[in-house]
Amino acid sequence: MKKIFGVILFVLTFWANSFAGDQYMMQMIDIEHGSGFWQNGYVLYNTITRDALIVDPGQIDQQIESFIHDKNLIVQAIFNTHGHGDHVGGNAHYQELYKV
Repeated sequence: MKKIFGVILFVLTFWANSFAGDQYMMQMIDIEHGSGFWQNGYVLYNTITRDALIVDPGQIDQQIESFIHDKNLIVQAIFNTHGHGDHVGGNAHYQELYKV
């Protein structure tokens, strides 16, 4: 778990620099895909610009899509901490849905 948060912090550091000079606030939602083998996914987003990053979409999850829709977020990218199926399983779906 520490490794995942370390990677997310690393990504946020560089992503936040793209907003230099702007006031911004980053938020994160933890999406639990289930128990056991399937891991959590995350949606990180900027509360000012509404730009969002989906992290580890292990499977197609209505909770992710509803959250993005309800917050009117603009998905800019999908990020995977590593290539296991429980982290990349939803990539193709979200790439097509959000054109990223």
